[in-house]
Amino acid sequence: MTGASGFIGGHLTDALTARGDTVIPVKRPYNADALSVTLGGADVVVHLGGIVSAVQERDFYAANVDATRVVAQACRDAGARIVHVSSLAAAGPAPASAHVPRTMPRRRSRPTAEANSRANRRCARSPACAQRS
Repeated sequence: MTGASGFIGGHLTDALTARGDTVIPVKRPYNADALSVTLGGADVVVHLGGIVSAVQERDFYAANVDATRVVAQACRDAGARIVHVSSLAAAGPAPASAHVPRTMPRRRSRPTAEANSRANRRCARSPACAQRS
């Protein structure tokens, strides 16, 4: 699991461990070759790792887009499926009462939103990524 030390990752790690699953936290920086070895034998990789704030815009892309590409590639190479958890920011602003279908064009308001949207598209193109709506 990437992002195991974060808020969601910590709770998910506790829940998975409580039901008997083995959770291996993976820390940044992600290296495809090293990850392929680390993930060998894994059935599923939960990719929660990302950033929501950065000094420079390119840091959003490195941490969210490039990292997702590396993790998805490593999952493919290891034969593991990936569960990619993104951000609501990737959908852009919407009223709280609105349902935003996946096919609706997005209006992104911040660099993190665009970076998360690109990461979603990267993951969707990976054979390791199972599509869910």
